[in-house]
Amino acid sequence: MTKVTCALMIGLMLAFAAYAALEDESNGYVDPVLSQWGLDVVTWTQMPNAIATHRRAASAQLGDYWYCFGDQDIATAQAFNMVTNTWALSTPPLIGTCNWTGIATDTDFYIVGRYNPGYGNEVQRFTPTAGGPTGTWAYMAPYPMLLCGVAACWDGGDIIYGAGGGSPSTANAYAYSIS
Repeated sequence: MTKVTCALMIGLMLAFAAYAALEDESNGYVDPVLSQWGLDVVTWTQMPNAIATHRRAASAQLGDYWYCFGDQDIATAQAFNMVTNTWALSTPPLIGTCNWTGIATDTDFYIVGRYNPGYGNEVQRFTPTAGGPTGTWAYMAPYPMLLCGVAACWDGGDIIYGAGGGSPSTANAYAYSIS
């Protein structure tokens, strides 16, 4: 790099830094677009009410359905058809009523841990029947700890991850091959 090119690049960086400092609202700059966010009209559209309540539930979308499993004391299982905007009963999980973690893959929905009755380490897999609101549940290999409220995700392939959870609170993390 020549001295002229280097000097030009440094000059551009200094000019950009000065311009960027002007955009800092603590220096008195007010962005004409971002400053209007409080004036935006944001609305929620009323949809049909669910069949039953959801508290401490796990939910995720598979195909045209948004599946919702769990309520604090009731084995609630519902599915909302996002095409027809209608609710239907689904198939309740095998055990527990709430505080699951829900992880959706392309074809299945997994819940990890539970509360009620007690804390659990079950991993349960839901597979919708013909893309509909009901389906089948199966037990998978158990989670290494008795927990509820585990944070989890799917990597888009063969692995789901789980971390944390409560009773007792923990920072442990695990990976699980769903195949």
